[in-house]
Amino acid sequence: MAVQTDKLRRMFDSDSKLMLETLSHLVDEMSAGESDPGKIDRAFRAAHSIKSEAGFLELSGVADAAHSLEESLATLRSGGGEGSRQVSSKLSTELAELSREISEYHAAKPIVRKAPASDQGGVPAGEPLRVAELGMLREARGRNEKLYRVGVKLTCEPALYYPRGFLVVNNLEIECGVIQTSPSLDSLKGGGNGEMSILLTTTGHETQLRRTLNVDEVEVTDITELAYEEVESLVEPLPRETGEGGGAMLRIDSKAHEEIVLFADEITHLAGELSGIVGKAAAAGDELQIVSRRLSTYARVLKSRVDWTSRIHLLDVVRDLRDRSVAHAARNGKRIRFVVSGSGAVVFTAVAGTLTDALLHLIRNSIDHGFETIQVRAKRGKPPAGTIHISVERMGESIRIRLSDDGVGIDEEALRRKTGDRERSLLDILATPGFSMRSEVDQSSGRGVGLDSVVHAVRDLLSGGIELDSEIGRGTVVNISIPTTSRLINVLVVDSADGPAALPSSLVVEHRPLNLRRFKRDSFGGRYYDFQGESLPLLTVFGRNPAEDPLEEGSIGIIIRSGDRSAVLVCSRVLATEAVVRDDVRRRQVFSKILGREVAFVFPPAYMLR
Repeated sequence: MAVQTDKLRRMFDSDSKLMLETLSHLVDEMSAGESDPGKIDRAFRAAHSIKSEAGFLELSGVADAAHSLEESLATLRSGGGEGSRQVSSKLSTELAELSREISEYHAAKPIVRKAPASDQGGVPAGEPLRVAELGMLREARGRNEKLYRVGVKLTCEPALYYPRGFLVVNNLEIECGVIQTSPSLDSLKGGGNGEMSILLTTTGHETQLRRTLNVDEVEVTDITELAYEEVESLVEPLPRETGEGGGAMLRIDSKAHEEIVLFADEITHLAGELSGIVGKAAAAGDELQIVSRRLSTYARVLKSRVDWTSRIHLLDVVRDLRDRSVAHAARNGKRIRFVVSGSGAVVFTAVAGTLTDALLHLIRNSIDHGFETIQVRAKRGKPPAGTIHISVERMGESIRIRLSDDGVGIDEEALRRKTGDRERSLLDILATPGFSMRSEVDQSSGRGVGLDSVVHAVRDLLSGGIELDSEIGRGTVVNISIPTTSRLINVLVVDSADGPAALPSSLVVEHRPLNLRRFKRDSFGGRYYDFQGESLPLLTVFGRNPAEDPLEEGSIGIIIRSGDRSAVLVCSRVLATEAVVRDDVRRRQVFSKILGREVAFVFPPAYMLR
């Protein structure tokens, strides 16, 4: 469970930062009297996302603070968006409390260090994976098997290390795929300390492994489920192009990688534009056409390779929710079976995070609303444990996710009688901001914003579709479909004289208030700014040279850098950093969750390199 918890915590670390920035921006506007229903809905979604993830991680202080903030937002909504000074003050106080709880969580969170090779969980580290072993690992991942590292201690006499170790590995190979043993079995013939580390893949569970490892004079010291990415450090270094050994694997930080992704996108797009221009030019010679075609081919190959390094298997992400879902059900007096199936699909990492958040809401709804207690299920002739089944498939240019449960289902007729709504779909009624069938509210649910967040994430952020079907006594099914091309990138959202814009975070060095004494002009009237002893061109966010524009005290300068080029962009204020969807069709527009609308996506190198 440690691996799953660590991944959920990393997701919470990222999401909570974004949600706090969103809430801070919205609460500031509400305090200034801009409390329209859309802003309240967005604040609800942000608070509920924090509460949902914190609940799964059992961070009760964070969940309680987010719940209190929801209560105040409900009071604001009931007043038609007309917030009193008292309510506005309460919102600010509760936001500060939520921020404090999250800060305390970060301060108390244990620092995870990468243990040295001989100190990973008390288990000897594995040797570098050879080509054949790496191939076995990839095949197992394709079959959606789980990856484990098993540690054992041979407590017999050293002379018996080899036969005991052979028996352990033989037992495992009957039911599992043994990738590597460290040290090797043959080395046990010479003695050693009797400790073994075994890397294996299986469709089974930890209990099955322990049963298989029940061998006389063999002590199990560790069974750890790993993410496939965690064995990257065990991959044998690639040889140099000259054929000499000892080359190192390439390492690149996430910010640099995102910049590479952006440039690969732009190169591919420009190659396509050039191909179109050359194709229409009657005077274009054969040589120019050949160069254009080659450039387009190289750009497509580059883009496909870069894209692949930015994706993860969605089935791995879904499996990470299993243990926490079971634990959440147990805390509510319920039992569940968590089943994952499908051929799977790969998605961009940030897309996986958004889908995980949506699935968390759906799973909580199934547990909190859909499943009966163990006693009630027994009276109704149902198995004690309810079943949540999530399948993931790629179908053409779409990724299909199906989540079903065998709970009580939804009484659609009762729902329509309560609302008087005979026109909209069942899903749209349930996803109405603030709607709930429950008369009481608690930290788990009752405000009706869970499905609102799911629909918003799928339709607005990922440009996908979502459908819901339910039958009383049989359960509920939610089908989600998103394009395979959906991707998310990190941007800095700013406001400027020419309107709001989103800048790629990977190019942003820092932002700070501009010091008017550091401005310079050249003989052509262009403006420059002295940043750390370097004169950088001063531009507007949209690339104009603000030669004649008055620069106001308090203006913000955003220092951006790409390769060996840098510039300072002028804006009126920086709103927040967030992840947004960018697709190949609408390249220059992205939807900002902070602002709740589309804004221009600006790629600075387009005008930095003029």
